[in-house]
Amino acid sequence: MLKRLSHPGIVKMHGVIWDMVCGIEVPMFVLQELGEGGSLEGKLYPHGRYGHNITPQALDMATVRTYMQQMLEAVMYLHENRILHRDIKPANVLLDKLHERVKLCDFGEARHEAASSTLMTEVGTLSYMAPEIHEGTYTAAVDTYSLGVLVMELAGLNPPRSHASRTALYDSERELAVAIAGEDFATKALRPMWHHDASQRPSSKAVLAVLSGDFSQVLEVEGESSSDGEDESSSDGVEV
Repeated sequence: MLKRLSHPGIVKMHGVIWDMVCGIEVPMFVLQELGEGGSLEGKLYPHGRYGHNITPQALDMATVRTYMQQMLEAVMYLHENRILHRDIKPANVLLDKLHERVKLCDFGEARHEAASSTLMTEVGTLSYMAPEIHEGTYTAAVDTYSLGVLVMELAGLNPPRSHASRTALYDSERELAVAIAGEDFATKALRPMWHHDASQRPSSKAVLAVLSGDFSQVLEVEGESSSDGEDESSSDGVEV
């Protein structure tokens, strides 16, 4: 799947090294584009992120906005190609040498919506997982949720690790959302990215429209499903 993708916000895959395990040929290593600037996790947690009271190192708002736009463009491209990443988090975002460009990587949990707008497998990283992943079925809206949490982390807030901390995150994000891109962006795009009801979350296309200030596009995409694609009918388990 990754080999077919071509976007400046997605790492390029150069090939796969296979080996025989118990008589079966399996992929052992993936050769991909080098992220010379390391991962976004390394930038946010230069001293490591594990331990008590570890808080991400906040980036300036201009950088938050730039990274957010680049990630939204990459996610929109994936969804237009009916691909869900399903594990968006700082560790799966690489930086170029100058830290000017971010790129999504690690498509180990990604799936193609070959013929259905809903998936069922519970995958991802807990702090970034949308509520509906635990409820049985979900759509591309799970990527919107994960990206929303990541954006708050860029600005210095810890990702939620429980329902209680998730409530604290919701209470904190309004002021920050206004700081990133103004009141309209806060109310129409960033805040709805955490909506418990996946059908109420904006698509990546809609969030990008608000971020760029093009409200005519927002009106056009309002009400679209978060998959950014046309519904077809299928199930999870498509080979990556």
